[in-house]
Amino acid sequence: MLVLFGWQFDVKVLKSLAPSFVAMNPVTALGFIASGAALCLSVSATQRRGARWAIFLLAAVVALIGGLKIASYIPHADLHVDELLFPSRLTEEPVDNRMAPTPPPLFCSSASRCCCSTSKRRAGADLRNGSRSRWRSPRCWPSSGTPTS
Repeated sequence: MLVLFGWQFDVKVLKSLAPSFVAMNPVTALGFIASGAALCLSVSATQRRGARWAIFLLAAVVALIGGLKIASYIPHADLHVDELLFPSRLTEEPVDNRMAPTPPPLFCSSASRCCCSTSKRRAGADLRNGSRSRWRSPRCWPSSGTPTS
């Protein structure tokens, strides 16, 4: 959020960690915010219908950002995903401000994680009640206080 505020109000300290560093691209910041929100919603205890729709919507935004950027690596297919937010301010930067190559695959991965966790949790039994299920949550996302095996 701070990065987006930095781009909106042109605060250089909020756009990068140090003055000598390249500023984070605002589309990358939006992808991280949407990914984090979707992951937080997907592991929360309440899985209401509205929360599931929000997870799928946020995951779709994240997957779209990642997928379009990956597709732009094809020669002669630059989709200018990096320039969706604040295009005039991006051109004012002294260094070419493009999205790094690492976030797009991570965005696609986190989007699939969000979608899989909501559908499998609904298909399986509630793990916190001790009931058996075909699917078990990974060690990094314990459903109760103790990790599952």
